[in-house]
Amino acid sequence: MSQLKVNSIVPVGGLPSGASGGGIIQVVHVKKTDTFTSSSSDWADVTGLSASIIMSSASNKVLVLTTLACLHGSTSGSISAVKRGSSFIGLAEGHGSRQNGSGGALYNSRSDVFRSFTYTTLDAPGAGTHTYQVVVFPKGSNVYVNRSVTDSNNASYVRGTSELLLMEVTV
Repeated sequence: MSQLKVNSIVPVGGLPSGASGGGIIQVVHVKKTDTFTSSSSDWADVTGLSASIIMSSASNKVLVLTTLACLHGSTSGSISAVKRGSSFIGLAEGHGSRQNGSGGALYNSRSDVFRSFTYTTLDAPGAGTHTYQVVVFPKGSNVYVNRSVTDSNNASYVRGTSELLLMEVTV
């Protein structure tokens, strides 16, 4: 895990008179290059896609950016999301019986490709240390991260990279 600290960022030319700007306080970045497979019937933590951030102020927020290279090759309704501790973040309420997650449905009928999902949310976790975890919902059948269902070692198949980026920001 790499960590970069930045005091603040001001647009070129500065801020308009009377305006106050936000800033980036710290950045925590995790990159996953190996593969992950789960057939859980419930939400599953994607190993290697977890990061912790120690808030410098309870009033600051965390901008969470996720890129997930993923595929579910056998059923629809599978989805991914991000949790802070045991709570999902950035999800809307009131979708009836539909799956609620971030990005999009992980299913694709082709077994030789994967899909790339990118999603962002702004979280207000409060003071302390907070751990963010990328999760997938396999629905009892295999979900593959950073690879396709068919993962033959030849030039017709590809592997992916997934990332989790946390930025403590003032708003």
